[in-house]
Amino acid sequence: KKSNYPFYRFNFSLNSSMDAPENLTISQVTNSSLVLGWDHKRSYFNSTAVVGFALKVKHSNVLIKNLTVPALPEEKHISGLNKSTRYCMTVTAILEQGGTGLESGESCESTHGQDGKESRPG
Repeated sequence: KKSNYPFYRFNFSLNSSMDAPENLTISQVTNSSLVLGWDHKRSYFNSTAVVGFALKVKHSNVLIKNLTVPALPEEKHISGLNKSTRYCMTVTAILEQGGTGLESGESCESTHGQDGKESRPG
């Protein structure tokens, strides 16, 4: 059935590209930093090596940090954030031949308002 061939090709190329990182978790939140973690399933049908991950940090849909991290561990301590501010993050795999995988969904969290080091006045 020749008519199915283009669709099959399209399907195959989608499935053989790297799966998007998933299960984004945000932990160890302070007033200026947090730890972003993620899972990345490497496809058995794809020999493309992941050499790292690109992390995007956005505030009000504006990109404020673009970070590149090694392939392992699958987490990153992100510092230099403003307190009481909501940040949204995505993770994308960086592939050996220079391309990228699919971008993860967004995970959002707000930093804490109080500086833990100083006591509240009064």
